[in-house]
Amino acid sequence: MKRSVAFAAALLFVACATTAPPPPDTPDQVVDRFYKTYIAHRPGGLPEGKDLDRLRPMLSSRLQAAIESAGKYSAAYAKAHPGDKPPFVDGDYFTSVFEGPTSFQIAKTEPAADGSGGTVVVQFLSEGMSWNDTVIVTRENERFVIDDIAFSGAGEFNPPGRLLERLKARD
Repeated sequence: MKRSVAFAAALLFVACATTAPPPPDTPDQVVDRFYKTYIAHRPGGLPEGKDLDRLRPMLSSRLQAAIESAGKYSAAYAKAHPGDKPPFVDGDYFTSVFEGPTSFQIAKTEPAADGSGGTVVVQFLSEGMSWNDTVIVTRENERFVIDDIAFSGAGEFNPPGRLLERLKARD
């Protein structure tokens, strides 16, 4: 009987130990996962449908709402101006360069002192060009998510700015 109880206790311990939730992601882990996913699927313009669904777990609710609002504006524009190309359908919206990167690496992470997020500097490469952008990460619902991106601007046709500002732009 004692062996049965000890065996059951050991099984319970193993089950609890193997089903414990993983430790919370760090800001740099979220950014790394985001860009690995993003570059692998390379949507043109703002992501939508399955492309957005892949990225959604790594984005703040504020950034998701801004992407969805820009997508609705683009759809309404396309309907109102059938001969014109609508906004938000071309280019890379998550880095400074319109054509997007071919690879990246995390260059520097600065966590917020209060543990609420921080910034992650990402170095991107594409066709011999290199640039850095800064990803702003926040804690939302007990996990880290991307809340905005500060673009450094790379080249004369890629001005500096912020992703949330660009998503609010209306022609």
